[in-house]
Amino acid sequence: MAEARNLRTMSSVQTPLYGEENTPLRSEDDAGTGYEGATPRRGIAATPNPLATPSHGGMTPRSGPGMGATPMRTPARDNLSINDAATPYGETPIDERRRLHAARRSLKAGFASLPKPENNFELAEEEEEEVEEEEVVLTEEDAAERDAKMKAAREEEERRELERRSSVVKKSLPRPVNVDFNALFDQLRAATDAEDELASALMLVNFEVASLMKHDSIAHPLPGTALPGGTPSDYDMPEDEFVALAKSAVHDELAKGLSLPGASDEQLRLAINAQVQDDSAAFTTTWAEEKASLVFSPSSQTWVEPSSLSAKDLDAAYRAMIDSSRERLVAESTKASKAAKKLNKQLGGYQAINTKAKQSIIDVMEEIQNTNRELESYMMLKTMEESAAPGRLEKKREEVAILERRERDLQARYAELNDERRRRLEAIEQLEEDKMVITAQAALDAEEGDDDEEVAGEDVEMATA
Repeated sequence: MAEARNLRTMSSVQTPLYGEENTPLRSEDDAGTGYEGATPRRGIAATPNPLATPSHGGMTPRSGPGMGATPMRTPARDNLSINDAATPYGETPIDERRRLHAARRSLKAGFASLPKPENNFELAEEEEEEVEEEEVVLTEEDAAERDAKMKAAREEEERRELERRSSVVKKSLPRPVNVDFNALFDQLRAATDAEDELASALMLVNFEVASLMKHDSIAHPLPGTALPGGTPSDYDMPEDEFVALAKSAVHDELAKGLSLPGASDEQLRLAINAQVQDDSAAFTTTWAEEKASLVFSPSSQTWVEPSSLSAKDLDAAYRAMIDSSRERLVAESTKASKAAKKLNKQLGGYQAINTKAKQSIIDVMEEIQNTNRELESYMMLKTMEESAAPGRLEKKREEVAILERRERDLQARYAELNDERRRRLEAIEQLEEDKMVITAQAALDAEEGDDDEEVAGEDVEMATA
């Protein structure tokens, strides 16, 4: 019984971290395991402890092979450093980790208790300069800052590379797929008509234009190009400073030509656009007038005079113009239908809202019109009632006067009849009283006659007797 009680006590024992004392397992009177401390007081057979499974140690008499051994101490008690001396029993992995953690904690506490160093020293100027130089040499740049600088440099280089492209490439304007430098340069030179002092400058401009178009066809090829991929370009890209100086010179020259010295790029662009629009409007008007007297020749792909063509060529020209107009009509119709579908898709919600709002406005307007119509009708009725009210009031007054007069006459007649009724009732009452008196008198007279007859009878009887 004592061993069973001790085993139950050990199974339900509290953790030593609460700071309470362990429950004693035996007393002086009864026998038990003798666990009053970390080790037993005398050699007594150990009682199994279900809270500990050590790697080795003594075994209980009932334990067999394959079963865990019971240590000769309570493992949780030694966590408080109760057993200072080394024991022959092994530790569990948890105890080992706790011991290492306690050792590290004590080591940190020891380092923290050390006095802080005092930097009370002076250095010479030469030594300080050497230290600063060494620090500069040994200092390493932060990786994030280095990556940010490299990214900014790459973005700046990409921006400059985009700026170096020609305006035709940047704006995706039409350009030839394949460029023949010699043929293009000859065409530009043949189209140039200038004086001697500008001939050399225009020659350089034509050479630069042809070289730049050739470079664009190689560096930025279009679909259908005949050049193989990776073909190098021999165009010498000018320096950015020279391009900036050239743009500045062109800007100043345009500003002077437009009588806008010192104008900004935006102001100059607006002035050029206005002039281009004026020129475009004038060109459109002139070309429309000129086009009316020309026909398009499909053989030469040019607009010519009708008189310069034969009848067959003129018929083919008119047919080509009709076909071109029909194709343009179909293309514009398709484009318009696509635009209409797109607009219907984009504006369908707005159209529904517009229809609903329009219907609401129509309903409100109809309600307002009905209300105004009713108001006008009631106002007309009010005017008619106000105009007819005096006549009606006078008529009602006359009717009231007639009724009052008739009432007075009837009241007077009623009074007369009531007086006559009263008189007749009084006469009737008088007659009834007279009748009653006469009846009473007749009754008295009758009674007196009977008495006389009785007296006469008695006299006869007396006489007879």
